[in-house]
Amino acid sequence: MKFVKIPDIKNTWDNVVIKTLSPSSFSWIDTGCSYQLLLQKALDSFNDRRYLLPTSKSTLIGTIIHKIYELSSKKEICSIKDLSSKWEELVKAQEDKLSQYYPTLQNVDINDYDKRNKCFRYALSIINSSSHKGGNSEKTKTYSEYWIDCTDIGLRGVIDKLRLNPDGVDIIDYKSGVVIDETDNIKKEYVTQLHLYAIMCEHLKLGSIKSLSLVDIDGNRHFVKYDKGLNASYLIQVQQTIKKLNQIIEKREFNNGLKPCESCSLCSVRHICEQRDMSQNTIFTDIIGVVNKVISPNLFELATTTGDTITLSGLEEFHLDMPEQYVDKKLSLINILNSNMAKPSSSYKISNNTIIYEL
Repeated sequence: MKFVKIPDIKNTWDNVVIKTLSPSSFSWIDTGCSYQLLLQKALDSFNDRRYLLPTSKSTLIGTIIHKIYELSSKKEICSIKDLSSKWEELVKAQEDKLSQYYPTLQNVDINDYDKRNKCFRYALSIINSSSHKGGNSEKTKTYSEYWIDCTDIGLRGVIDKLRLNPDGVDIIDYKSGVVIDETDNIKKEYVTQLHLYAIMCEHLKLGSIKSLSLVDIDGNRHFVKYDKGLNASYLIQVQQTIKKLNQIIEKREFNNGLKPCESCSLCSVRHICEQRDMSQNTIFTDIIGVVNKVISPNLFELATTTGDTITLSGLEEFHLDMPEQYVDKKLSLINILNSNMAKPSSSYKISNNTIIYEL
């Protein structure tokens, strides 16, 4: 086996242009680090899924839940037996992809039985709804995973559920995580996302907005008041954000996109970001370093980008082809463990969640 080698992203920036944002990426930039989006776009330009870190298990489960709701709405799932079978099928498909794309990742189990049970309860309520007749009637059309493209105003994305009624449009977004913030209000980013979907629907003349709502993992529906007066402001912000991102790329002023972020340790591009806050390492540690020497097929010594010298053991699990080839090569080590958790040292070992890239 060989570690996946990620090409140098410095050679890709001339080909990276931000033309549109999804509602979720725009709301993330508003509160998070826009450099993450730029690095994501750079990796996307290689068109190789292996270069991206795995989607979080919570997000994968969320995707499965959305699919279950979609199939339930279409009456393609009609019983608890169907639900169980489809759930296991979808989980296995995701786990197979993880094994395929990430050969060093030993733990590919994503199942979450608590979320599964909550999903089943809500899916059964959809199936058993007396008012539901396949999602459509002569006057009402219901769509799941509705792709909406408004490139001309800088937006595009996927609406979880869109209902076109004679008296207006219902936009429903499913969330598998927490939707309420510490002030007992719907999270600002979700309010923003729903308004951007509404803007796109009105831009495409699908109808006036009747309702905006979120459905949480327990099946509770949370309505968001639609404030059409915010639309012009949102559109200006979207266009200004796209312009700023492209200026950052053009001038290579990436520090202007950095923002102190509490989610560095969960960032989807932390394996190639040398600007990340390493102090956020908790149980698992991420390190970028150059291999000084291969002590044995099981043990490497590395010089880290922070100036430390560490050792990494457990590599024999990967059955590497010619381990010596990695001398003087830069590696990105994701989710490794300190060998002495009680008293951290310079000795590390791989874990079941370790992913290693050559940079």
